[in-house]
Amino acid sequence: MRVFVLRHGDAVVPPGGKARSLTLRGEREAQAAGRLLAGRGIDCVFSSPLLRARQTTALVQPALGDISVTFSDDLVPPSTGETLCAQIEACGAETVLLVSHMPLVAHLVSWLVAGDYRSYPLVGYPEAGTVALDMDICGQGMATLAWFAFPPDFDKRRQ
Repeated sequence: MRVFVLRHGDAVVPPGGKARSLTLRGEREAQAAGRLLAGRGIDCVFSSPLLRARQTTALVQPALGDISVTFSDDLVPPSTGETLCAQIEACGAETVLLVSHMPLVAHLVSWLVAGDYRSYPLVGYPEAGTVALDMDICGQGMATLAWFAFPPDFDKRRQ
């Protein structure tokens, strides 16, 4: 299975708060992430219900086709890999997209690849950063980092 982990696009300051929305830059980042993810066979999408993640998901979704989105409080920090893996496994899809926030995206990637929440394998995880993970089953230390792309290099990565 392939799991894409997408951090929401750039959001207005101040940080924190449930009602933060995307900036114009964040909207462009989300659209670029959609272009990056188009045609990759995503058939299950989970998103945080917070505004900036919902907006990111809405801007990515047209590139994915007619796919329904499940909004899950488990994608709002703090959460655990076990909880998210249960959702991923339950959807039964081969390719899944998760849209969430820092530090959850970094912790989740670390837990899936390295087996703990602190051995983060990437340097930084900017807004709209996208990570592709491959795994046979979703679980602690079970994933391989396939690739990652951070804006503004999305369109270069797509080629």
